Amino acid sequence: LYLLMSYLCFMKKILFITIITLSAIFHLSAQNVAGGVVKNAQYENLKSHLYYLASDSLQGRATGTDGNRAAAEYICERFAEIGLKPFKENSFISEHKYSGGRIARNVIALLEGSDPHLKSQYIVVGAHYDHLPVKYGDSNEDNIYNGADDNASGVSSLIEIARNIQSMSPPKRSILFVAFDAEEIGLVGSSVMVRDSLPPHSQINSMLSIDMVGWYSTSEYLQLTGLATISNYEELLIMANEEYAYGGIRKPLNIKEKLFETSIIGATDTQPYAEVGIPTLYVTTGLESPYHKVGDHADLIDYEGLNNITDYLAFIFDYFLNNDGYFKLTCQVNENDINKFCRSNSGNKIW
Repeated sequence: LYLLMSYLCFMKKILFITIITLSAIFHLSAQNVAGGVVKNAQYENLKSHLYYLASDSLQGRATGTDGNRAAAEYICERFAEIGLKPFKENSFISEHKYSGGRIARNVIALLEGSDPHLKSQYIVVGAHYDHLPVKYGDSNEDNIYNGADDNASGVSSLIEIARNIQSMSPPKRSILFVAFDAEEIGLVGSSVMVRDSLPPHSQINSMLSIDMVGWYSTSEYLQLTGLATISNYEELLIMANEEYAYGGIRKPLNIKEKLFETSIIGATDTQPYAEVGIPTLYVTTGLESPYHKVGDHADLIDYEGLNNITDYLAFIFDYFLNNDGYFKLTCQVNENDINKFCRSNSGNKIW
């Protein structure tokens, strides 16, 4: 019996490798058909998004400012251009009131699943688009927190991931692409979505946040935080990275594994979802950029790294959306992770 079980386990792994290898070959072949045009177009799109979102004209995109509203409108236009649909009513903008009657404006786009049994399940992929207000002082100094890495990089990647997945066959599960507002003032945008059950918690398969992914060449890693909420993460993510570079066509990304989110300082929009037991994954290249400084400019971004990360994440998300046999969730949150702190301080929640 032991030998039989070992054999079956071995064959299961072989089947997994075969499936993901074929997926990688198909994905890479589709790009090579156009002689790299798809990749080059995406590279230029990423750069265009980022230079606009991190431009001086948007004044840092702080929640409630004209620059913040302009950023939201830009994201709406890109989602519409891609062919996504609003999640609620006829607008991508979803306004949520929080403390003091203030309003957070999330941008939510839907790509509906095609499988009659799985399309009621949602993968939420998010990136916050807000940043910090103008620094008042000497007018001769740089006083704008442009937020190129934090988090114009994540939003730019989110837009192109949406474009990539939209161009594929319709996914089995549904996916929500969310540009969160008011992350910088307490994870407000994501918190109110969880509070208002958009969508109901029981229908959210997992939540993934892309936050600061523009400095890969400096950090030399892509950190995936929250891997322990996915029971078979090593097969699903690490092996996928190796197979994605099939035949040496692309050098595998250096993946830094982190099982749970434990830093209160580094908390991101995954936190409100993990707090209610929804599996989360937080993607970042770390804090190597001029974090919360006026020097976080678009010309410092590693666009080649951002392009590769976007391709990798689109591949992974597509697998999340369509695989039945290997995507398994623990549906547990570690008692020692950041959410223990959050639960013990629940009275301080901004929403």
